[in-house]
Amino acid sequence: MHEQLAATTADPYARTMHQAMAAEFRRRAVMGSFDAARAVINKPMAELCSPVS
Repeated sequence: MHEQLAATTADPYARTMHQAMAAEFRRRAVMGSFDAARAVINKPMAELCSPVS
């Protein structure tokens, strides 16, 4: 989407912004698997461990 907007806009500032956003979305897509693994564990360790009887 942002690639298309960057290609069709006449405003150089908007073009730069759309190109930057497209690059950021590509970076997030590549890093997605790493970020998702980090986001799964977002609780304190005490909550993740089952109580010892």
